[in-house]
Parts: sequence; structure tokens; C-alpha cells
Amino acid sequence: MMLCALHLFSSCNDGIVRTWKLSQIKTEEVPGGKPKFVSGPLFMTWEASNDAVLGFFKVTGIPTMVVPMGSSKLAQQLKDITFQKDGNVVVTYAVSSQEGTEPQWEKSKPGMVTYKVKDDQILFFPNVDNLLASLPADSLRNNAMLNEAVEMVKNGIPVNYKLEGNTAKLFIDKPFIEKIFPLILAGLDNVDPATMGNMGGMLKGLLQGIPSVLQKTTKLEIGLNLEK
Repeated sequence: MMLCALHLFSSCNDGIVRTWKLSQIKTEEVPGGKPKFVSGPLFMTWEASNDAVLGFFKVTGIPTMVVPMGSSKLAQQLKDITFQKDGNVVVTYAVSSQEGTEPQWEKSKPGMVTYKVKDDQILFFPNVDNLLASLPADSLRNNAMLNEAVEMVKNGIPVNYKLEGNTAKLFIDKPFIEKIFPLILAGLDNVDPATMGNMGGMLKGLLQGIPSVLQKTTKLEIGLNLEK
């Protein structure tokens, strides 16, 4: 409580403490055509040099392709996020979801993820014991990448946040993505592309190409738009 009073490193931040709904999908009418996507719960900014290409696509054009579909899918899976005063994060998520029907919603249990606010970041702390319990007993032995991932989770996953009026943004940025991507690629080495569907080989190739385009990237942000 003393830390809260002094506004030091703590989870007690009145700005973020509340239930935040995912922002609604907004569109605008197009005469004689389908409504045009304007914004939704997912946002993505990717600024890079003109020669930053992933597969056949310039990376600066990827948000235009990804955000509308991603916003639609996200709205079917996640309803809201609650930052409690005690430091717990509780989310309302879909336990069943079908296109065109209202999902069946359920709240996560306190203790699964906690958080602390430091400056302009929220550090998320997944319950490491639960994560480790789901892994084979000897998983951490001689697995440097997995050990590094566990340590990263123990230290908190840094997510930037911005509050503006009745809205909030939560997002990861280029420095964090550069930090975690070697771990993702290490995990991909053990994944058979066939298990990723018909496009598995291409998808795996695209992911493996991301480190090179990150070198040509000046700004990359991926996150959520939230509202009171």
C-alpha cells in the first residue's frame, strides 16, 4: 500500500484499473460497394524502407491486410480485460464461437496473470508454475531457449500503454519483437510445416524472413484498441 501511495513501481494505477471493452469495429459506407473498414480492436503500424519485403508483400502494406480480418476474429474471441486493484488481470473470453452467433463468454480466474505498472508500460506476469506444470518434467534441461523464455516471463512481459479520454491502447513494439523473435524461430525449428495446414511451408518461410525486414523497419507496433 505504501508503494501505491508513493506512485512507485506498483499495480495500483487508477488510470488503468477498470474493465476495458474491446473497441467496436467501425466502418464507413461506400456508394455501390461494401462498407470500408476504418478501425477495430486490433491495430498495427509498420513503417519501413521501400525495399522491406516479406514474401510478395511490402511490409508497410501488411497492416491493411491483417487488421480488418484480425479485428473481426479478435472480437469473436475476446470481450473485455479487467485490471483489478489487487494486481490481477481478468479477461472475458469465448469458450465457444460460431460465425453469426453470439459467443458463450467466460471469465478467467484471478491468479492466472498479474500485472504491475511502471512508467508507460504494463508488465504482465503469467503464472509460471501453471506454465511449467503443462510441460514435460525434463523440458528445461539443456534447452537454453526455453529457459530464456521462462526467465523473460518471470521478469514480466512489457506492454506499452497509452490512455486518452475514454480509450486505451495496449501494444508491443519493435524492440520487444526483436527480443522475442529468436525464441519464436527456435520453436519453429521443431515444427513440421505440414502441421500448419496447406500454407504451412509458406507461413514458416515468411516468419523466418521477419528478422531481416526488422532491420529495415523504423517503427512496428501491434496491439489492442480498448474503450471504457
